[in-house]
Amino acid sequence: MVKQVNLIPVLISFLLLMGETSCSRPEKDSLPINPSLTQKTWPAVWITSPEATAGYGVYFFHKKFTLPEKPRQFIIHVTADNRYVLYVNGKRITHGPVPGDLKHWFFETLDIAPYLNKGVNCIAAVVWNYGDYKPWCQISAKTAFLVQGNSFREEMVNTDTSWKTTVARAYAPCIPSKQEFAFSYGTGAYERVDFSSYEWGWELADHSLSHWQTAIPAGIASMQPSESPWILEQRQIPLMEYREERFGKIVSIKGTDWKNFITGNDPLTIPAHRRVSILIDKGHVTTAFPRLIFSKGKGSTIKITYNESLYSDTTLVEHGNSYRKGNRSETRGKFMKGLYDLLLPDGGEKRTYDPLAYRTYRFILLDITTGNEELILEDYKEYFSAYPFVLKASFRCSDTILNRLFEMGWRTVRLCSHENYIDCPYYEQLQYFGDLNITARVSACLSEDARLIRQTLLHGLAAMDQDSIINAAYPSRTKNIIPAFSFSWIHLATFYGHYTGDRLLMKKLLPAVEKIMTWYENKLDKQHYLLGPMPYWNFIDCTKKWPWKGTINGSCEPPGKNEGHSAVLTLQYLWGLQTAEHFMLLLNEKHKASHYHALDSAIQ
Repeated sequence: MVKQVNLIPVLISFLLLMGETSCSRPEKDSLPINPSLTQKTWPAVWITSPEATAGYGVYFFHKKFTLPEKPRQFIIHVTADNRYVLYVNGKRITHGPVPGDLKHWFFETLDIAPYLNKGVNCIAAVVWNYGDYKPWCQISAKTAFLVQGNSFREEMVNTDTSWKTTVARAYAPCIPSKQEFAFSYGTGAYERVDFSSYEWGWELADHSLSHWQTAIPAGIASMQPSESPWILEQRQIPLMEYREERFGKIVSIKGTDWKNFITGNDPLTIPAHRRVSILIDKGHVTTAFPRLIFSKGKGSTIKITYNESLYSDTTLVEHGNSYRKGNRSETRGKFMKGLYDLLLPDGGEKRTYDPLAYRTYRFILLDITTGNEELILEDYKEYFSAYPFVLKASFRCSDTILNRLFEMGWRTVRLCSHENYIDCPYYEQLQYFGDLNITARVSACLSEDARLIRQTLLHGLAAMDQDSIINAAYPSRTKNIIPAFSFSWIHLATFYGHYTGDRLLMKKLLPAVEKIMTWYENKLDKQHYLLGPMPYWNFIDCTKKWPWKGTINGSCEPPGKNEGHSAVLTLQYLWGLQTAEHFMLLLNEKHKASHYHALDSAIQ
């Protein structure tokens, strides 16, 4: 008889132990910034469209300029509210900014010299505001865009009234109904794009701007507190990876002849007046920008649905939803539901669709209805995007399951690491301090890159509530405090300090650590050495005895949370005391470490 063993904890423990000596100090990745920009108001101003509102909107911005020769260096600083994708002479450069808040609004520093030419050039950007459909992590003041040259050599591209703008009227928010997708999600609106209204070539230097409007000022720009709603900070992590890949396979094509168009060499022609469904399987979950290239098809609709898995039936009820995923590699007899984009072709040739934000999926379903004209699917490929971790560790053994778990685990780390760590790339996309601890440690130990952890720790400082406790997730538009997640943040800070030796950052974090521990100590009943009644959401896990109740209030919490003397919550506090003691010892704060040790001993 073969005994089944759960190997996942074994592998996780191995990975963490393997990393005990492999982390290095965080690399400095940012280009230099002109020191004058750090103290003074920037010459550039935030700009916006005269038609911008507080609601959903997509806008193009464009600046033409002439260079006497191709420069060797051309450094600019770029950001937007909410989001942007930047182009130089039609070449996609990057997307941003890193999520933050109004007191910590990040900008990207870029050397765009490789993309510039002697003569006429252009910088262009698509900027969008999700309006009422913002991602849960998106904090915003208003629609705006900013470019600042690093020196007098680049000041010709500073955002001001020399820039032109127009509303990208082809875009509208695409929000599934509860019948189409019942799960809650925090990724922001997907897109409905009417290509008959799309302005093709808007990002090119020779594009006519005669019908565009002059951009208007939206506020001053500064890295210091000012009348502007945004206090700027330079991005401290590298740009996201953007790498072309191919889909795995076409699972099925219903309604027309089979063509393997996802190779780019075998276009699929769908006749007029047809309903066609095409199911594509990447082979594993990914985060990417899928690019669909198509021709003709005026009067057609293309619905592109994305999900991690197909569903098999409606017998499992969980959190008000009733879908069972089962074995994700099985597709027979299953159906697709999920978030989707909706495209309305205009009949043109070689039209290209890239979503504004990355999509998360293993499966993609194309539901196509043609009108009076045939539709040709020329190609479908994807551009993988995530934080650019480079795997510097390896793992091999005689157990093939362990080998596959290592590969699968590293892929999971990649998909949950973007401009910040996220709990899940398909649904919430929030940086929960309690969720990211293992992901962050594994990512640093296997890549020798701790820059994303450093940013996470600074996000924790920004997330500190006036009550001296950290929001459960940050950046986040909503207040949701799970007190023990602050211990996870301290634990990550201790790990970071131990493996990078970055004592300067640890000293910056020290006051916040003390505030958290004081907050908890004030909740301690020192007669019984158990925690008293605990405020906020003291989430542990959802069980039959501690069920989910449809809202966070009272859900998944242990007995004694409201009355006090909860053993489970006191045990969490013990862990926090031990973690804080270790943190203080790393900074040679022996007196403070002794205080936490004494409390730990008294409780035990």
